[in-house]
Amino acid sequence: YVDMLMCDSTNVIADMKARGFSRIGIDSLQTLVYLPHTYGTPDGTNLVVATTPGSSATTPGGSPSGTATLAAKTFRLVDGKDYCVPYAFTADKVENTRTLAGKGKAFAAFLPYNVTLDAAIAKAYKPTGRDGSVVTFTEVSGGEMEALKPYVVRLVAKKATPFGTGEARTIPASTGSLVTSGNEWQAIGYTMRGTLNRIDNATAAEMGLKTLTAAGEWVTITSDNESAYIAPFRAYMLESVGAAGARALTMRFVDDETTGVDTLRLIDSDGTERYYDLSGRELPGKPERGIYIHNGKKLIAK
Repeated sequence: YVDMLMCDSTNVIADMKARGFSRIGIDSLQTLVYLPHTYGTPDGTNLVVATTPGSSATTPGGSPSGTATLAAKTFRLVDGKDYCVPYAFTADKVENTRTLAGKGKAFAAFLPYNVTLDAAIAKAYKPTGRDGSVVTFTEVSGGEMEALKPYVVRLVAKKATPFGTGEARTIPASTGSLVTSGNEWQAIGYTMRGTLNRIDNATAAEMGLKTLTAAGEWVTITSDNESAYIAPFRAYMLESVGAAGARALTMRFVDDETTGVDTLRLIDSDGTERYYDLSGRELPGKPERGIYIHNGKKLIAK
């Protein structure tokens, strides 16, 4: 970010507004630019303007001191880059560069603002229980993802950019901490949290964090795989103290509008196949008769 809130030269601000910021090496598509009241009406992308005079003094981690508030026309969150927002502000709309691809695939998400997903594009789920190595994820009502809450998002379309919103949002200041906690979900022995900044391999391995893989499993990050880490704006699973088991966790999804099982991942990373009844309870083996679920399909044994 670039903080110009204390710039009291109206000529400098007017010149930048007229000639643009790129000429001095500022790419507003990648960088927040904080500007004083003399800039005028907020326009463009990532240009955050004080809406009232008196913003020369600022307080890190909050809004400018005094009566000034901050506003932007468009906030563009660049996925994969650490969240660096020194002062909270409002934005008329939010763009998010993250694109999801693969119909039916699951992705971990953690956003600093709330967004409502279009059910025809994607659905959001939160953990609601655990049976052994299978964690149940239940769809959130109305597709509403709360700010600073971790979710698993399943793509309904083949490809989409679902995390932007055309409605006004308050963009919070960065907490300054690497791991954001306090807004987690519990899943019997595991906690689901999120981060606004990258958690490197060494830290993630030391904490025993589980990351969601492309195969749809939560696996523990280890130091022998240095390429593994938790990216910004992602959720992760943290094993509770004393909880047993370091094996991969699989997921069971339950839609909000039904009580039935929507999808199950039934093959462990070691190749073990699993069978479930219609309530999602794991069976001791392949049943000899009756209806059961295997590989995400309802089957009948006769």
